[in-house]
Formats: sequence, structure tokens, C-alpha cells
Amino acid sequence: MPIPILLPLLAAFLWAVVGHLDKYIIDKIADNREVGALTLFSALAGVPVVATLWLIFGAQLWDHAPRTLLVMTAAGFLYVLGVIPYLYAMSYGETSSVMPQMLMVPLFTLVLGYALLDEVLTRAQLAGGALIMAGALGLTLHMADSQERFAWRALGMVLLTSLCFALNSLLFKYAVVEELPYWTAIFWEHVGFVVFSVVVIAGVGRYRRQFIALVRQNGAPAIGLNALGEAIMLAGNFAFHYAALLAPVALVNFLAEGTQPFFVLLLGVLLSVFAPHIAQEDIRPHALTRKVVAVSVMVGGLLLIGI
Repeated sequence: MPIPILLPLLAAFLWAVVGHLDKYIIDKIADNREVGALTLFSALAGVPVVATLWLIFGAQLWDHAPRTLLVMTAAGFLYVLGVIPYLYAMSYGETSSVMPQMLMVPLFTLVLGYALLDEVLTRAQLAGGALIMAGALGLTLHMADSQERFAWRALGMVLLTSLCFALNSLLFKYAVVEELPYWTAIFWEHVGFVVFSVVVIAGVGRYRRQFIALVRQNGAPAIGLNALGEAIMLAGNFAFHYAALLAPVALVNFLAEGTQPFFVLLLGVLLSVFAPHIAQEDIRPHALTRKVVAVSVMVGGLLLIGI
């Protein structure tokens, strides 16, 4: 399987793992819908990345146009900003209901990529992307009527997240195409993470208090699980960004975001059967049938894209 296809699939699997882990932390460790502490954990994940890359590459990380470095810092800031509505969305519903809606990322990326990077997709790729999105969104149709209000609220949050993530992807590719080596771009993206954490700690008292309270009340599990989740997320982000250097950003997004619901569903079923104390998804026969049909539509889309 070609690397530009394998890497987005790897990213999709890792992000699916993080999705279930985030849901567990929100429901079991943190105060439900109090996402400030978890947002700060995500932002502070930039500190070890920045420190490690500085030790490896040193002053050469600064040897580039200031404008390009600022673009990458902004990309990192936007990414963590997008984590806030994502966590709110995850607090409103099941993982398998919320994460498929992240298929809005390719839509934003397609439009922005066309406008900013002159990227063009073939008709077959566009049709395949449409099938992927249709199948993934179909996975949300099993939501109960009583959850409809929360589903629309979650969708609104996901739209905000999708815009931030799409801008992050495009700014990353712009900076690398302009002049930045891959690891230099990663460094400055995570400088944006650190800047975000400083802004939140200094200026958002509510989030700062939530973070301190979570560490005091559930220190070991909160820090351990968040560190694990951030490490997995970073690995997925690295795979995704590298793939975006080898293929159009929108195509990479279609592959990564389009297959993510399949992995979310698979992990949800496995957890519901073997570890229901961690996650409990709707695995009734009729619900599973609808989900399998939706995933099959996604596979058809992937075939059109060119696997």
C-alpha cells in the first residue's frame, strides 16, 4: 500500500483510539463538560516536543523567514483552539456519534485548499470523498430522539473544530512548501501549543482552576491518561502531516477523516463487548446493521479515491 495512503489510515486509527480515551476521561476522570483542564493538557503537550526538537536541531530552527515561523505558530494555536469545541462535542454524545461528524474537515480543507493552494481533485476523488462523508454521517443516524438536541449542539461544536483543523493543515503545508523542513515546522507548530497554554493559564481563570482541581483530585490517572492520549495524538498528527506533504491535503483528509468512523465503530464494539466499563456503544443488531452499511459506503468511497 502506498505511503501517502497508509499514513492517513494509521492516523485515523490512532485518532480513533484517542477519541475513546477522551470520552473515558471526560466521563470518568474529569467533570463532564468541564473541558478546560483537558484543553490545557493538550496545549502543554507542546512543551516536551519543543524541548526535544530544540535539543536535536538547536539554533537552526530559527534560521528561516519570521513570517513563515509565525504562520506555523498560528497553525499550532489554531489546532489547540479547535480542541475546545471538540471536547465539548464529545461530552454531548457517544464517541461513534460525534467523531464521524469530523468529516466536515475535508469539506473545509477542499474549499480552502482550492482557494489558497491551487489544489485540484479529480472527479473520481471528489465522488469518493462524498461517499466517505455520506457513510460516516450515516453512522450518526442511530442516535435516539432524546439526544437530538445534543446532536445539533455537538454538530455546531464539530463545525468550529473542523474549521480550525482544516486551517491548521493548510497552514502547515503552506509553511513547508514555502521553506520549512518538516521537523522545523513541527517545532513551530508546537510553539503555538505552548503559546496557547500561556494565554490560557494567564488569561482564562476558569480553565486554570479546572486544571488545578483535576490534578489535585485525580492527579495520577488524570496526568497518566492525558499523557498517553497526547502521545498517541501526536503520533497520529505526525503521520497525517507527513502524508500531507506527499499528496493533496484534501485527499489526505478524505482518507484520514473518512476511515476514522470505521475504526471508532470497531473499537467501540470491542470495548462494549470486552470492556463495557470503559465504553458502551449501541451494538444492537439493527444498529450494527446500519453502521455496517454506512462503513461499506465509506469503503466504496476509498476505492474511488484510489486504494
